[in-house]
Amino acid sequence: MLSPIAPDVPEDLADHIRRLPFPALVEAPDFGILAYNRRAERACPWTARPGANVMVDLLLPGPGREQCAQWEEHWAPPLLAQLRQGALANTALRAIVDRVCEDPQVRELWERTADLRRHAYGTVRPMYLEGAPTRPAWVRIMGWQPMHEPSLRVITGEPAPAPTADPQQTA
Repeated sequence: MLSPIAPDVPEDLADHIRRLPFPALVEAPDFGILAYNRRAERACPWTARPGANVMVDLLLPGPGREQCAQWEEHWAPPLLAQLRQGALANTALRAIVDRVCEDPQVRELWERTADLRRHAYGTVRPMYLEGAPTRPAWVRIMGWQPMHEPSLRVITGEPAPAPTADPQQTA
């Protein structure tokens, strides 16, 4: 486990994510998954693995990363920017940086990704979901911090339309 102290998920928050109509999970400060709803478990089975960590599981080769369509373009840069920003404020995240940078492809992207403004939350990205492993669905990744437990983050993957082409690029 990467976090020596995992905060408890308040029951009202756990109940809230269980009721959401799309995949949702609760992250610890180190991006470890503390709770998830059934939709998340079905759509992304890796989230239910003991010790699952969003950064580790989506950046390193494995089932989580395999679900990330167009990983190098749509997933790795905002995740690495978010991890870089977090590691500036929380030195404990340096262990996750070291772990994911053991992978040569991630290390190369880490060295190229210096933009701290590009954030993972609010972005629309393609993802292979269980039941449709050959055709990616577009999901909007959203994140919130509960006021009564600001060390936690609620993360959702909401269905989203595919982005349209930029009219300026097609002119």
